[in-house]
Amino acid sequence: MVQLLIVKPFRRTAMNKNDAVATHQELNRVFETGEVFTATAQEHQDYLRRLAAIPINAHMTGDKAQTAYIIRALTINHLQMARTIVGLENTVKKLNAENGRIAFLLVLLTVIATLFGIFGVIWTVCHTP
Repeated sequence: MVQLLIVKPFRRTAMNKNDAVATHQELNRVFETGEVFTATAQEHQDYLRRLAAIPINAHMTGDKAQTAYIIRALTINHLQMARTIVGLENTVKKLNAENGRIAFLLVLLTVIATLFGIFGVIWTVCHTP
């Protein structure tokens, strides 16, 4: 089953330069070690919140900071979407299997009903004087 993550509204609070640098270093570590690829959905939400809270130019300048944060946010969103798609694919496979069983039972009941109908006609014809 697909699990939807309810995101709590994010209220941006002022982040001082030291916090911004620490957050930037933590996110660097997460991306450099590849931890971001095995993180849970909740950790991804935390990374996105932290990316959104870092003021531009807190420790990097101009386009370099914006580009890095945008690429990281897109990467995290891509990972979340890929997990969602896999969950949906699994759900579709389960539903297709269930639909196949129901279709088989429906065809079987149709054949049985048709046979009883034919039997009823033959019985009526044979036993009518």
